[in-house]
Amino acid sequence: MGDADSLAALLGGPPTARAIGTADLWFTGIPVGADLGDTTEATDADLATLRADCSPAEFDESGLAELSRRWVSRTAAGAVAASAGYAPWAHTLAHVGVLSAPPHRGQGHAYRAAARAVDEALAEGLIAQWRCRVGNDASARLAQRLGFTWAGRQTAVRLRQAERRDPGSSLG
Repeated sequence: MGDADSLAALLGGPPTARAIGTADLWFTGIPVGADLGDTTEATDADLATLRADCSPAEFDESGLAELSRRWVSRTAAGAVAASAGYAPWAHTLAHVGVLSAPPHRGQGHAYRAAARAVDEALAEGLIAQWRCRVGNDASARLAQRLGFTWAGRQTAVRLRQAERRDPGSSLG
């Protein structure tokens, strides 16, 4: 049983509490300063291509659809190989997400796209935050390679909203 499952059980289990998941949290304030290759700002068409190349679960886990600033890394032939971006949180953090198309994994495209996102976020005065599902070893390795420091875990559960009673009603 995972951390989220245990917490949901302690909170009463279904239907009161449902496990969402547990994620590792990583942070950096140091620019990557890598060769970013041919990274460019991502278009809607770029993201549609990447979405079509990946499973729906992978695309959702990356968070790319919710990120306000995004870049892509392309193959030598110009194909979209990976995308990364960030969304500012509370004017302090830049929540970073990344996704690489399966045929192009392990070729440095995710690294270049993510390095661009991190460097752009830091240039805006934000602290970069990397959050990945516990067990996503490839994502954790990429975070380390980019210079992120592991800071802990986040466990999330969804709580059912309690019924509200009219304060003027009798409870008997």
